Amino acid sequence: MPTLEERVQTLEDEAAIRNLAAAFADAATRNNMHELTDIWKKDGIFTIGEPMHKVARGIDEIVSFLSGLRSNKEFFVQFVNSGVMTVHGNEATAQWLIEEVAKGGEKFYHNYCVVSDRMEKVDGKWLFAERYFHVAYLDFSPFTGNAHVLPASLPSI
Repeated sequence: MPTLEERVQTLEDEAAIRNLAAAFADAATRNNMHELTDIWKKDGIFTIGEPMHKVARGIDEIVSFLSGLRSNKEFFVQFVNSGVMTVHGNEATAQWLIEEVAKGGEKFYHNYCVVSDRMEKVDGKWLFAERYFHVAYLDFSPFTGNAHVLPASLPSI
């Protein structure tokens, strides 16, 4: 049976990994590419599966690809729903259910994905080593509502 210290460390790691997934969604929603660079390993890999199938390797290519996805969108939001994870020391894997909604001009999309992650703990900080978005549902139908552009940095309360 794990010791109390080992169980506490597992809880801390799981909380940090959940925060990592939330940090990605938050930075992507606010189009804050600087914050995205802080949560990836320099040699990370980001993949979006079919029907897009695009692979970006290395932090510069990842940020460039994500910046391109976010450009020309007055509205984008990513929701991270429940996830499951396995932690083995300084390495972990996780799967999340993710929903995204976006509008750019007269282009719309709404998708649901299962995201598979591989993370590594580097100098005490969990970072993405690899993310793979498995698209489960994709809809380009127009939707109604008013978009409000969020600043890359929101004021604290």
